Amino acid sequence: MTTFLNECAFLLQKYGVSYLRGAGTTLLLALVGTLAGCLIGFAVGTLQTIPIDPHRDPCTSVSPCGRCGCCCGATSNCSAAPP
Repeated sequence: MTTFLNECAFLLQKYGVSYLRGAGTTLLLALVGTLAGCLIGFAVGTLQTIPIDPHRDPCTSVSPCGRCGCCCGATSNCSAAPP
C-alpha cells in the first residue's frame, strides 16, 4: 500500500502541473460546449414559438401523403411518389 501511495506522490510531483492543465482544458471545453448548446437550444425554441398563419402560407399544412400540399400538388389525396 505504501508503494502505491509513494508512486502516486511521485507521479503528482512529476506530472501534477500537466494533470491540472488537462483538467482545466477539459472544464473549459465542457463550458464552451454547454454554452453553445444552450444558445442553439434557445434559438430553436424561439423559432418554434413563432405563430404560423395557415391562410398566409398554405405550405404549412401537411397533406395525407406526409408532404406539404404545395409540394405534391394535391390538396386532399396525394398519390404522387416522393421525389
